[in-house]
Amino acid sequence: MQLENGDGVSGELQVTELAIVTPEGVVPIRPQEVWRVALGTIAGDVAVFRRGHAVAGLVDQAAYTIRLPSGQTVVIERHRVGALSFSPR
Repeated sequence: MQLENGDGVSGELQVTELAIVTPEGVVPIRPQEVWRVALGTIAGDVAVFRRGHAVAGLVDQAAYTIRLPSGQTVVIERHRVGALSFSPR
C-alpha cells in the first residue's frame, strides 16, 4: 500500500474483492487478477489488471484493513491511501 504522503505500508490487504463503479456498471476486482489500484487520479480510481487492461471509475470503500508482517492489523482511511499493490498469489 502506498500512502498519499509517499510512505509505503507492507502487509496483506484484508479484502477478498473490491468493486469499481464505472458509468457502464460495477466491475468486480479480485486481488489475484489485479496488479495495482491507483486511487484519486485525474481519471478517478484506476485498476490495472495483470492481463494488461485498465478500468477507471470509483472504488467505493471508506477504509482499508492491512495485516502487517508483525501480525498487527491496522485500518487506514481511504483519503490517506494513494495506491494498492497486489503481489501474485
